[in-house]
Amino acid sequence: MIIRPAFHRIRLVFHKSSYCYCLVNIKPILPGHVLVIPYQHRPRMTDLSRAELDDIFSTTQKVQKMLAAHYFPGQNLSEGSFNIAIQDGPESGQTVPHFHCHVIPRTKESATIGDGIYDKLQGEEGNLGGGLWDRAAQLGERPAQKGKFPRVDDEDRLPRSPLLDPIHVDHKFHLVVSPIPSSTHKLATTTRGAWLNPLSNDRSAAHI
Repeated sequence: MIIRPAFHRIRLVFHKSSYCYCLVNIKPILPGHVLVIPYQHRPRMTDLSRAELDDIFSTTQKVQKMLAAHYFPGQNLSEGSFNIAIQDGPESGQTVPHFHCHVIPRTKESATIGDGIYDKLQGEEGNLGGGLWDRAAQLGERPAQKGKFPRVDDEDRLPRSPLLDPIHVDHKFHLVVSPIPSSTHKLATTTRGAWLNPLSNDRSAAHI
């Protein structure tokens, strides 16, 4: 199923692959803003099959190179900058329950926007296809925006601590979720207070 934006009569799709297609955003955040979208309805990234994942990210890379040739002509790809963004779930700012990947060229002229790009991604400019909110408004179903990135200066960010973030890398380079002290919140704990690995039923420190 292809989700079509409200302005579907405008030519939007410029590339199709086996599992996804690419379209220009009707309301781009910056020039060159495009979206990579799976054909099948996949609300979340974890809903994608391995074949879809491989195709979507290889297509994203292909689109990035294509945009680089236009926005950064005569330069190596490494000399051009991009935002490659995915909003996965409502608290991340995803307003349309269909997985999509943003590819946005960042020229030197766009550098002044800085981290403001994330605010725009979570606003109407970042909405899938740009026109879906307009259509939803007509139907009285305009989605409510949820997630917002907190504004935190680098110097105000706290260093990693087991009390704040129990995820760490062990000596074998495995990502580990350790038990957290009972004095901290248990938002993601089991009834015994140990962090639960979502990929197994191990109630102790877990490899992910």
